[in-house]
Amino acid sequence: MRKVVLLILLARSASGTLYFNDSFNYSDGANLGSATGGGGAAWNLSGGDVSQIKVDAASAQTAPAGYAVGSALGVAVTPTGSRKATGVPFNGTTGIAVTNGNVVYASFLLNVQTLPSANLRVAYMHNGASTQGGIEVMVSGTGQVGIQKKGSGTTFVSGTPVASAGTHLVVMRYTFQSGNDEVAVWVDPDSSSYGAESAPTNTAFASTTGGGSDMAVAITYFLIEAAAVTGPVFWVDEVRVATSWAEAVPSNDAPVISSNPVITQSVLTSEGMILRGSNGPTGSVYQVLASTNLGLPASNWPSIAAHSFDSAGNFESTNPVTGGAEREFFRLLVSGLLPPVSTAPSITNQPQNATAGVGGVANFSVGASGTTPLNCFWLFNTSQFNIYIFGKWRNSSSAILHF
Repeated sequence: MRKVVLLILLARSASGTLYFNDSFNYSDGANLGSATGGGGAAWNLSGGDVSQIKVDAASAQTAPAGYAVGSALGVAVTPTGSRKATGVPFNGTTGIAVTNGNVVYASFLLNVQTLPSANLRVAYMHNGASTQGGIEVMVSGTGQVGIQKKGSGTTFVSGTPVASAGTHLVVMRYTFQSGNDEVAVWVDPDSSSYGAESAPTNTAFASTTGGGSDMAVAITYFLIEAAAVTGPVFWVDEVRVATSWAEAVPSNDAPVISSNPVITQSVLTSEGMILRGSNGPTGSVYQVLASTNLGLPASNWPSIAAHSFDSAGNFESTNPVTGGAEREFFRLLVSGLLPPVSTAPSITNQPQNATAGVGGVANFSVGASGTTPLNCFWLFNTSQFNIYIFGKWRNSSSAILHF
């Protein structure tokens, strides 16, 4: 049985740990999570059967001034009485481990079109599609936004209703710590905090360490929920999951850096190895490298494909597999620069017959084009010479071999 080992290689270092970002560049009207219907394969927790949570052009929201510019579509949530939730994994299957000091943020744009009659959960983070999330963002019947932990009582951001009209930036945070873990939420933080290293505490903010029990397992999913109610309607856009405020709440002049692309699925078919994943730097180029020798230096792994991450940071690539190899190893080489386009080699000028006396030298020349380096094998009557003659082109256009 062939063994396949999947690896990630980053071509550049980055301080950011933006695990996921999505502007919902999917098909208008598709159920979020419906891969076959153009609804974004990364949102895979609910299996794509979420008719109350749809990708929607009308729900695309404009980011606040100074915030990272939004793009593509949005998501419209219209609960119809049957609870549904769709979620996206981040940091592969690892998520954010239960370790004191670990922190995870999630941010999104929220526009409440129709207020609920009672407290309504709109988004949460957990290790699955649980009815009791580790950290939950709530909207009240009067339009306030609040936070709760593991189904406990809600702590609301004080002040005037903040989610009843227009677009609002909502940020939530879960902090693993000694004693009771903390959950926190911000609504429309001051623009001076966009891209800052530390989270602000002087704007619309609420936190609590009480209520429900702490997370006993890693946080691995961000979820959008359509609760088992009817009536409320809200829009969600520009979702980000990260480990710092700066990455979750970026400013417009500080481009978001995703340093952790993740292979989420690998399928070996008759066509080759299909790799799918997420969390790549939006629009950037990646190359797929492959080798049957894991001990070979990464710089010597050949590139077998080059593609671009889509606007949501997702990727998919079908790659050839070395025949007869017991094991194959794959890497992603991520770069902000487009790799050179490869051109297949071709002969532009064939070598001509030459005559030389005994002990003389016969000079042969051949012209070729293609991406360097180019190599050639000299054959005689369709068989390679008994004496192995191997020539390297001096450049991409021509070479002269002496033998």
